[in-house]
Amino acid sequence: MADGRLIKQLLTKTGYELWLELNGHPVTPIRPERYPHQVLARGGSLMGNVEDPAVLWAWCVRHTERLIEELHFHHVRTDALGVHLSWKDGASTAGLCKLPVPSDRLDELLDAARSALRRAYRPDQPATHMHVVAPKLRRARGFQLSLFDPPDPKREAVARAKAAVNERYGRFTLRSAATLYLPAVYAGPANNFDICDVRGKVCF
Repeated sequence: MADGRLIKQLLTKTGYELWLELNGHPVTPIRPERYPHQVLARGGSLMGNVEDPAVLWAWCVRHTERLIEELHFHHVRTDALGVHLSWKDGASTAGLCKLPVPSDRLDELLDAARSALRRAYRPDQPATHMHVVAPKLRRARGFQLSLFDPPDPKREAVARAKAAVNERYGRFTLRSAATLYLPAVYAGPANNFDICDVRGKVCF
């Protein structure tokens, strides 16, 4: 039988715990459901070098719309929104915008994304990757609303109609006009199959 200290040194704590399990010592409990998410994010490659601020904003809107889908799916809202950019020269920048109350609304999160993108932006530099991050998640119930944010039935009805149309006719059938700067992205056959948007998968 191998020495446990050597296994831990070679395979780290995770490998050591796996080694213990294989030798009949239960360490990791079986969890039929995953822990609730603490952070959600959407993003990836910009499919080349992007310098045009309008195109960069289009990508930011696309990732924010994808992120909102995930917030709705998990019944959570976020206290803040961050934008992370990677640049062709190898540098990276980030901006964060805190929200007065937790939100999953497109209008509020796009305003936050705009502020965060401005803080991360480097003029006249080509960006290669972007991620939009919701770093502080709250369950959909149990948070304090703002006194200056009364319910808006019309806005909520529009959001429900948009979701219903996209569910019936395909993702992003209705989407922000800002994303019209990305025609090739939405015309591509892989548009609806970003791997992080595929739920129920297991990745190694």
